[in-house]
Amino acid sequence: MNNLSWQAYPHIVRFIRRYISDSKLSDRGLLTEPELAVAKSGVLLRRWLNGVDVSQALRYLQQDYTRQQLQSAVQTMALAKTHRVRLKTFSTDEFRRQAARLMIQYGVVKTPFGEALLGFTEDGICHVSFYDGRDAPEAILSQQWRVAGFVQNPIQADRYLRQMFDTADMAYALSAWTYGTDFQTTVWRTLMQLPSGGLISYQQLAEQVGAPGAARAVGTAMAKNHLVWLMPCHRVLRRSGEFGHFGGGTERKMAMVLYEAVRANHNHETLR
Repeated sequence: MNNLSWQAYPHIVRFIRRYISDSKLSDRGLLTEPELAVAKSGVLLRRWLNGVDVSQALRYLQQDYTRQQLQSAVQTMALAKTHRVRLKTFSTDEFRRQAARLMIQYGVVKTPFGEALLGFTEDGICHVSFYDGRDAPEAILSQQWRVAGFVQNPIQADRYLRQMFDTADMAYALSAWTYGTDFQTTVWRTLMQLPSGGLISYQQLAEQVGAPGAARAVGTAMAKNHLVWLMPCHRVLRRSGEFGHFGGGTERKMAMVLYEAVRANHNHETLR
């Protein structure tokens, strides 16, 4: 991940807010003159957008594009290569039996979508959530692991962050683990078959796990996801192509989809 990516996020948020308020705006209307100069010069926004022009990137937020992606979701999953994340899952009962012995290491890291709290153990990453600084990291982690111990390790947290966003070497897999019901873990594993840049609806995901009437339960599974980005719940949209709800905020969900889209569709771009 380029070390300037996180600095561009506030500009991206303003870009998305203006798009939401008036989707007919041109790139000059979406950005102030200083922001437009930054985008054109290759600094911050241009790097975040993978070298794609602002007006080109805009189409990846439009419903025509998202609906098109939903139509090809099942085929995209079938053609996908092995996912980079090696996920280990536990049942809720298994987790409870081991929770008291856990020592969670953590750090606050800077992602392309703002700050995030990253937790991990010897078995791999176990927590990624966006962090607004209002509560102490240990207070947030203790909501998920009430009886675990916690210790800061910002250096290793930053290493994990770089691996999460490193597209230069796709040969290795990140280790991660989580816990949930059988249905939830099935939904998460199925979702992880959808490659970066792909989108799927709640209904389609329910059909893929053999429960076509369980779109609402799929939404509940998304809400229980403690591994933001690694388990890509941001790729799940409403069947209309609308972005819908997201725990980190709809604007952030749109930014995450945009970030992946400009890389999935413009791998040939060279940044200067």
